[in-house]
Amino acid sequence: MKSNKDGCKAVLRDIAASAYAAVTTYSRLPLPCVDISGCRLSYVFCFFPVCGIFIGIIQYLWIRVCVLTGLSDRVIMPVIASCIPIFITGGIHMDGYMDTVDALSSYRDREQRLQIMKDPHVGAFGVLWTSVYMLIYCALMCDLGNRDVALLVFHYALCRFMLSLMLTYSHFARPDGMLAMVVKDADKNAVRLLSILGIVTYVSYFIWRDNSAMGIWRAVIIPSITALTGVICCIRAHRALGGMTGDTCGYTIQLMEIAGLAAIALL
Repeated sequence: MKSNKDGCKAVLRDIAASAYAAVTTYSRLPLPCVDISGCRLSYVFCFFPVCGIFIGIIQYLWIRVCVLTGLSDRVIMPVIASCIPIFITGGIHMDGYMDTVDALSSYRDREQRLQIMKDPHVGAFGVLWTSVYMLIYCALMCDLGNRDVALLVFHYALCRFMLSLMLTYSHFARPDGMLAMVVKDADKNAVRLLSILGIVTYVSYFIWRDNSAMGIWRAVIIPSITALTGVICCIRAHRALGGMTGDTCGYTIQLMEIAGLAAIALL
């Protein structure tokens, strides 16, 4: 009996440590320093979408404040809204996007591309395509309909559910890298189950909000566009680099976010 209790405590400790590691690694939310050494981080990607929920909530609150204060028609609203994901994550995904764009735009061989991604200096392509990305993102935030603002709370989590699911089936460009080690130690069945539940919940909520023919159509198309974007990014990373890395994860997240946002705003 005692061993069962100890086993349950160990699992709960690992879950708590995984949640802490996910939030502190993939966001800049202020949390106290906690020693999680000795814990198995098997559930990190189960809590990865939590960071997305925080982004969505802050973005939703900002837009609502702008609506109440009359700032919704000012440039400051979409500009700040576009920067909120970077503020919350500390730019970790945008950094990966910039590094990956630099590498993929170099047209070098696999090893040279991986070296470019390790280089702490940003190249011209990274600056160029990040500027284009932010301009498009800001324009889409301007076109976001008022009825779709609530979907932002779940959109960023949806992207992370989808990426977590993809990673459980991916190869890795650096088998000894941190990402490969974390995924290797992950409880893949738990990650897959939770990711699928998260995606189904998003679609169900979408249909519940608007069960008209158009609403059901958008409930299918928007997640499909987001998922297709992620799959294309993963395939490109596998072909050009031999697999996923931490940087290509950031690249994938950024493109999934903007593709899904474009679908929400324009459809």
